[in-house]
Amino acid sequence: MIPGTILTVSFIMLCRPCAAQDSPLNKKFSPAQLKADLQVFSDSLLLLHPAIYRYHSKDVIRHAFDVAKRKMDSPLTATEFYNLTAPLIGLAGDVHSSIELPASIHQAAAGQALLFPFDVRIIGDEIIVASNNSADSTINPGTRILSVNGQSASQVIRRLSVMFSSDGTNTTFKKRMAEQRFAFQLPYAYGFPT
Repeated sequence: MIPGTILTVSFIMLCRPCAAQDSPLNKKFSPAQLKADLQVFSDSLLLLHPAIYRYHSKDVIRHAFDVAKRKMDSPLTATEFYNLTAPLIGLAGDVHSSIELPASIHQAAAGQALLFPFDVRIIGDEIIVASNNSADSTINPGTRILSVNGQSASQVIRRLSVMFSSDGTNTTFKKRMAEQRFAFQLPYAYGFPT
């Protein structure tokens, strides 16, 4: 564990327990903390990954990190930081490199009971209800979800898929991961509904 870090990275193992507050979902980190964590992440990835430039050039990777850093000009929550950094690890094209939020974030999210109430399957650019875990029994398995909170199904799939790493340019694995973690990834990417 490296003090001062916000995320768990399985490739590098960075983790910072969230401080006790009303909810770790609301805890904000200063731009200085965020940028320091991003620098540790970048330095570690570039130093330790054996083939970081296999699928993307040095310029592409450097630019992606620079763009993420510029977006850290105000305090962010761990999930907002995750949204900026998770796509960066995917540039390595290595399924064994990934970023995870701390368990305290997952526990807080599950405790809010505001997670997407359906298990889904992603088929192409469509989201299909696999099982209904909501109180609304009129939504049957096989129902196609056209949009979620104003975002088209294809937009949601793209946004969630980039949060995962896969070997090379494999998009199927990323979609399977988005499918399996849909209920949690949706609010991490778009915010928790009220």
